[in-house]
Amino acid sequence: MSDLSLTGRHYGFVKILALPGIALTLAALFVFALHPQSGMFGGAFYLLFGSWFIPSAINLLLSAWVITFIKVSRAWRAVLFVGVSFLLGMNTLLPALISRRPNPVSSAEIVRVIRIPRSMRVDDGLMAPRLPGEIFYTSSPSALGVQVGSNEGCMCMWFTPPVGESTEWQVWHVINAYLHRRDAIEGTTYLDLKGEGLDVKMRKMALGMAHFDVRFTRSETRNTVNLLITVYDGLEVTATYKQADIPVWSTLPPQPHAEGLGGEYFYRNALSMLVRHNFWVFYLDSQMSGFSPGPLKAFLRRAVVVE
Repeated sequence: MSDLSLTGRHYGFVKILALPGIALTLAALFVFALHPQSGMFGGAFYLLFGSWFIPSAINLLLSAWVITFIKVSRAWRAVLFVGVSFLLGMNTLLPALISRRPNPVSSAEIVRVIRIPRSMRVDDGLMAPRLPGEIFYTSSPSALGVQVGSNEGCMCMWFTPPVGESTEWQVWHVINAYLHRRDAIEGTTYLDLKGEGLDVKMRKMALGMAHFDVRFTRSETRNTVNLLITVYDGLEVTATYKQADIPVWSTLPPQPHAEGLGGEYFYRNALSMLVRHNFWVFYLDSQMSGFSPGPLKAFLRRAVVVE
């Protein structure tokens, strides 16, 4: 009886440690693949499996491990498993997710409603001269934190700051979704960059199409931009929309990436990626970026009719 009891205890002990043991092994593999010493093979493994798969797998393993200590029915275990996974996945980001964001300051002017049939081309034609303080290539802040960039040409990788999606594409996702079109901007630039306005050729090209002229200007608030959308039917302005103080990562021009993955912050960056690069944060990242699409959606419903 004594031998059976010891065997059962040993089996239970191994069973309890199995899931966190696998999670710890995956974490070590993640760090090794990311480290410059792992070379090309480590980099290839990271790009194929490490970037999101391993942090997500660790999340699921630890969630399953926590549930083993809770004696409830299978149905409740499934519910608790999802809850624990969510809490572990969001971790320090929970306050940012549940905090109430202030309503964005926005305004709209509608001259007339534009009707856009499915056959009409829609583009991002620049229909007016550049604005004072206009800014380009801004990106939203990302809850994913530090990330990794790579280049096949140089076979190199480097850490990147917590930069998310392009601010312009955040706006275009909303416009394309309302128009029931995929994320593909059609058309070309109609602005005469010589400052003489639209020439005859450009005017002819712009006729018969709808244009969403999307511009961003520097805001008085640090690391925010103001949005201006002008809707055109051919050459005629039909509506304008403004939204102030949209958060961005930086209003400075994009900087060249740092050299390599080494440096004194390697392990801190690796830990940050292990904690945050799971499927929960990937899915909810856009909701924490600071851009509020609600007012823009309301404007489109008033200014544009999709036929």
